[in-house]
Amino acid sequence: MKLPFYVRPDGDGFYYCPPEKAVQAGVVKRKWSKDLQEVLKAAEHGAGRIEEWRKARDEAKKTKKEGRVGSLIGNYMLSSDYTTLANITKLAYKQGLMSWSNRRIGGVEFHNAKVEHLSVPMCQRLYEQAVQEGSLEVAHKTVVYYRVAFNWGIRHGYCTFNPFSHVRTKRGKSRKVMWERRHVMAFLNTAFSKWEWRNAGILFYCLYEWGQRVSDILKLKWSQIDLQERTVTITQSKRGATVKLPISDGLHSVLEQQWKDFPCRHLVAPRMRRVGAEWKAYNVLYINNIFHKIAEAAKLPKDLQLRDLRRTAITETIENGADMLTVMMLSGHRSIASVSPYFVHTLKGSTKAQEIRQFPSQLIEDTKLGVPRFGFNRRAEHESVN
Repeated sequence: MKLPFYVRPDGDGFYYCPPEKAVQAGVVKRKWSKDLQEVLKAAEHGAGRIEEWRKARDEAKKTKKEGRVGSLIGNYMLSSDYTTLANITKLAYKQGLMSWSNRRIGGVEFHNAKVEHLSVPMCQRLYEQAVQEGSLEVAHKTVVYYRVAFNWGIRHGYCTFNPFSHVRTKRGKSRKVMWERRHVMAFLNTAFSKWEWRNAGILFYCLYEWGQRVSDILKLKWSQIDLQERTVTITQSKRGATVKLPISDGLHSVLEQQWKDFPCRHLVAPRMRRVGAEWKAYNVLYINNIFHKIAEAAKLPKDLQLRDLRRTAITETIENGADMLTVMMLSGHRSIASVSPYFVHTLKGSTKAQEIRQFPSQLIEDTKLGVPRFGFNRRAEHESVN
């Protein structure tokens, strides 16, 4: 029997000895056994992994030889690091990484520039140019996306240095707009006053009660809701966290009515008209357009947005005494660092801090201040004292 190339007899057994470089790279392991079939199985499995490794290595060499930023980005977007991201995250990365492709750096378009020629000052100027032409937040996120892509390139041999890791960025002021309860009620009453706005109103109700991201609620399915148990289970698209939340009496009655009235048995609150023969979920742009129409009809402040409902729900939970772990059960955050910003600058929080400090409600007995004399001259008074 002719043995495979990397398999040979060894004493009273058989030895699979793949190429040393493949072993050092962690692609395969050597194998010795008295059972020939076991060694052959290891060799067959190893052959596939070695072939895949060689192709990737050759592709890396080719890309490294070409040395273009566009080649690095293209290969990153074919990698499992990118393809396993949530769809909404992939879209954000793609838009960010492509947005600078035609910007000029060192006399050439950025994606045509050689990776080895990039420097930190060049990338810093690229960022500052983007800030001048766009927004701080978008430019900051784009730098983050390039940092991730170049770090992937370093791990896979496409480059040896990440110039974006040293680019200094600035963050815009974080958004702090909150919904007041009266605004929430005004929006819902307006939304439910018209059939064409009904499903937008249901989505709004869910967003406010459960404090989830807009993209996760737009695709809400009946299979996620248990009307008998009065719970909803949501797997968040951003980080994959799964939260199980209760349904209030008010929302439960709305959902029961929706099940009876609306013909779609897949999505809870899809677009009001079928697209072709099927029901489709709202996308973020479409729902925001409807939201602005309802908000205008309800005469709400113009700075309110749908995304502010998540911040409002989490902050209200904190204001009513929830600790950090309880808030994380609602929000789906995986780390304390992510949820801790919600715990600062709340009125009830600062009031509680003063109570713990035992700050007296009154420091002096007589709070009546002296009334200035007619014609009082501060400067003259100050000079006479000195």
